[in-house]
Amino acid sequence: ADREAVAATVTPDLLARFHRVAKLRSTGVSEARDERCSECHMKLRPQMFVDLKRNEEIVECPQCSRILYYVPVAVPVQP
Repeated sequence: ADREAVAATVTPDLLARFHRVAKLRSTGVSEARDERCSECHMKLRPQMFVDLKRNEEIVECPQCSRILYYVPVAVPVQP
């Protein structure tokens, strides 16, 4: 049920890209961590990583074509 709800929120073009990559690579998304794709381990260009962190557009890994996402690192709050 959650999968269908999320799928309904993205464009048909993006959903088609996800399915195309997922069919080839077993997963259509990858976390970008330490300026690398966590699936294929390709180092991303610094500007690409900055753009990805802004979360304003869909960014694909130039090596494996997976859709990249970034999880911000939680900074501990000092009491």
